[in-house]
Amino acid sequence: MFWIIVVKLLQIPLPDKITLPDKITLLRLYLVVPITISILIFSGNHTILIIGFGLFCVAIFSDFLDGYIARKLNQVSIFGGLLDAAVDKIFIYCLLFSFLQHSIYNPMLVLSVFVRDALVHSIRVYHTKKGGDVSANWSGKLKFFFQVLSLLIGFICLLTGEYSLILVNTANVLLLVGLLVSMWGVVIIIRNKRSPSEIT
Repeated sequence: MFWIIVVKLLQIPLPDKITLPDKITLLRLYLVVPITISILIFSGNHTILIIGFGLFCVAIFSDFLDGYIARKLNQVSIFGGLLDAAVDKIFIYCLLFSFLQHSIYNPMLVLSVFVRDALVHSIRVYHTKKGGDVSANWSGKLKFFFQVLSLLIGFICLLTGEYSLILVNTANVLLLVGLLVSMWGVVIIIRNKRSPSEIT
């Protein structure tokens, strides 16, 4: 299955059982495909782009829902934590790189965010194998929040056909703010005040 291949490529240990929150997270992974296609191939088709935007909203809601259900049903797990963080990154970067085609983002900014997250994911996987915790902290959640706001502006540009300097700059600034917020977790690692697994 597609998700198993992704999980193995990301070196995430497979669980004995897939829980409901995990399935919701995997739904977000599958939604990446049609959303990306709507941006890359059908950006000129307003109807398909609206559908893509609707799926984007569903995916964002699922990010809240899987965590809520996991806590409610006491199904928080190492696999779920790693999977959620990894899928969030795949989701964000597929869209960011798709929007690059429309000259909305600064390529070097996107590359900087990508390198940071790739490094942190490697640290998280390594620490998990040592038995560490992988729960997300406030900096990771804030980063995702700013990234989502930035992508929303990207969709606004495509849907309205308006690529004004204000919109494009705002999208890039929000992405930069998310990067700066997330770097706090890296700084903490360097100072050895927190576990590497506590950033996302």
